[in-house]
Amino acid sequence: MRAEENPKTVLIVGIIATIVTLIAVGSLLVVTFTGDKWESDNRAAVIKSIGEADQLASSDKLKAFRIYEKVLEEAAGHEIESTYLNERLKHAEEIKSQLWPAVEGEIRRQEAEEKRLAEEKRRTEEELARLAKERERARQLAEEEEAKRVDEEQRRLETVRKQARKYEEASSAARNALNALKRVEARTEVGINYSQYSDVLGEAWAEVKIFIESPEGKKLWELSAELEQGVSEYKTALSAWGKKIESKYGALYEFDIQLSWRKGSQHVERAEALLNPERCRSELLKLYERLDNQSSEN
Repeated sequence: MRAEENPKTVLIVGIIATIVTLIAVGSLLVVTFTGDKWESDNRAAVIKSIGEADQLASSDKLKAFRIYEKVLEEAAGHEIESTYLNERLKHAEEIKSQLWPAVEGEIRRQEAEEKRLAEEKRRTEEELARLAKERERARQLAEEEEAKRVDEEQRRLETVRKQARKYEEASSAARNALNALKRVEARTEVGINYSQYSDVLGEAWAEVKIFIESPEGKKLWELSAELEQGVSEYKTALSAWGKKIESKYGALYEFDIQLSWRKGSQHVERAEALLNPERCRSELLKLYERLDNQSSEN
């Protein structure tokens, strides 16, 4: 029996033919949609660019060289079927090679300048980054210093508050010690001779010494310090007064006497402020600030 007379054979042959056709169409579609489309998309632009470079080859060699270079870089790696386009690209390669000796020096200079600018940019960016880090660190340090200052201020205010309470409970002994020193101050204001001054200062020091060595004097150490320093200034004045009496140039010591009396009066004024409920806290605060400044200087 012949194949065309067998329906089953005919059917099989038809199926095979259909499959072969589908495979062929599929392959064509794959090539169409996945093939290298660079040539079709850029052919006209490439030919135009090469033509422009050809016109510039004699008048502006560097610009022509750059155009050839760009076109060849873009075409590299692409499958090109057009004979004409391949010829134009080959032509571009040849002219580019011919132009190289004439443009090499300028290209090297440009590359060196680009490298210099890139290095300068890198250094600038590094410097900016370094400055940014320094600013951030400075900001952090400033914040830390501010936080430290606030903490220290709070600590000082709390210390002042607690210490001021002790002054609110100060006994008459504290006031008596202050009054003893104020008597010395008063006598310097109305006039006194050397012997009288020595006596009144000795009496004042006796009473001040008793207070500053007492438990209360140690508790109110700021008051004790002002009273003791006040006595010390008045003692310095007494020493200068003695030298004034003994020296034939006694007038030279008058300034020292007056200066020590003024300093003594300042300590008396501060001590009195400590025993004044309305001025105590502000005086304590000023005292602690002075001590902190002295500590920083040392």
